[in-house]
Amino acid sequence: MGDSIGLQKQQLRDHLRRKRAHLADRPGLSRLIHQRLTSWLQRQSHQRIAIYIGVRDEVETRPIILERLQAEADGRSDSLTLVPYCVEDGLELFRLENWDDLQTGQFGVPEPNESLRRDAGRSFPTAAVDLFVVPGVGFDPTGRRLGYGGGYFDRLLSGRSKTSIVVGLAFDRQLVSEIPAQPHDERVEWIMTETPIIDTKTDSTHEQPKVCSAGDFAPFQPWSLRRQ
Repeated sequence: MGDSIGLQKQQLRDHLRRKRAHLADRPGLSRLIHQRLTSWLQRQSHQRIAIYIGVRDEVETRPIILERLQAEADGRSDSLTLVPYCVEDGLELFRLENWDDLQTGQFGVPEPNESLRRDAGRSFPTAAVDLFVVPGVGFDPTGRRLGYGGGYFDRLLSGRSKTSIVVGLAFDRQLVSEIPAQPHDERVEWIMTETPIIDTKTDSTHEQPKVCSAGDFAPFQPWSLRRQ
């Protein structure tokens, strides 16, 4: 069963990565998602926020991070911006103060400079984070997330507090009706795209997105049909 689910996930992962790679105007759509996330965050009370650093064809997050760092530097915000980085087969969190704190690291993802990692005051415990913003190759309406297969974010999120919130960023075409799940897979409470903002706990969405079958990659069908 485990091998079967793993194969299904890999097939879906390959399919969705191809779809995302051919997305037109990725920077423009990323800006829309950035605006929606910023507006949503302004209505929240979260102070300690961990945000992934987008690379390649993921939803870009550098503008979001830079905006938050500037607000913190100007005294307009007393929140903390945290970024994940690889340590062996897991992720650690680093309190970012300036984009120049970063260098190109594993998988081409910007990570904290080695010297700064040794500063105990810049490391941050996963359990103390209020909100996580995570990437994904795909998401479904129940909050299941399909990653790249390494389990890095699943391991990170397994240590979060029960009161924390996880938000997944994705483009519309990354939404599917169902993602095959395994016991270690962590879910997200919110999914933010250029069109809908989805609360996976209440199954509410601001607009009707389109999703496809995870099993056979059928033509897109209305989100409302996923229960049928």
